[in-house]
This record gives sequence, C-alpha cells and structure tokens, in this order.
Amino acid sequence: EGFKYVHWMVTNIPGNNVRAGDEVIEYIPSFKPTRENGQLITLTPAQGGKTNRHLVLVYKQKERIDVPTSIGCNNLLAPPRINDHDQFQEANDLEGSVAGNFYRVGYSPGATEDILCYYNQCTGQPFPGLNEDQLQC
Repeated sequence: EGFKYVHWMVTNIPGNNVRAGDEVIEYIPSFKPTRENGQLITLTPAQGGKTNRHLVLVYKQKERIDVPTSIGCNNLLAPPRINDHDQFQEANDLEGSVAGNFYRVGYSPGATEDILCYYNQCTGQPFPGLNEDQLQC
C-alpha cells in the first residue's frame, strides 16, 4: 500500500547543490497511463480523465547514504524505483521531510505515449495492462 513509483532521486547533496549530489534514480517525467481492457484511455483531466497524485519530498541526511542505482532501462518497475518513502526514511535515518510539494497529473497527449514507448523499448514488452499493439512506437 505504501509503495510508490519514484520518478527521480538524488542523495548526498552537498548544501543546496543538487547537481553535485548522487543521482541514484534517473528522472522519468510524471505520467498517468489509465488502462481499460488493455487499451490506453486518452482522456485528459479537462475531459474527465483520471489523475495520479505526485509528491516531491526533501529529507535531511545525517550522513552519506548508499542507495542502489536505477539509471537507463534498469529496474523500471522494481526497487529502488518502486519504493515506500516512509520505509526509505526510516532505513536511512533521514530527518523530515523538511520540504515538499504535491501535484496531480493526468493523461497528456504525446507525452504519455512517449514514456510508454520508452518502457516498451527498454523492456521489449508493453507497459503492464496495455495490449502490445496499443502504441505506435
């Protein structure tokens, strides 16, 4: 229940220099693939389409931590990309969250298909719940 899809993770950030931190989970844009009977539902939120909740959380580290990496096509639907932020916080003795934000995202024409095609090209199979012939990658 607590597991979430991690779209980006940077650890061991010196001060506020995010670029100097360790990118352990490569950035994948937010997306919402609503599926029904193996088909992608292409309704935007303005058209009544569903949305996903997304969190941006910042924690304070007491010391350097080591986290397995997920860069490129590795582990698109497995740990560390699938993670429970509360368990991660406890396991790494993190303070906070000290900052955060919340937003919702729904289907976005073109962008959602691009991410689903990326998954397909990386894994050689369609995104879970979609028919193989759904996307023209």
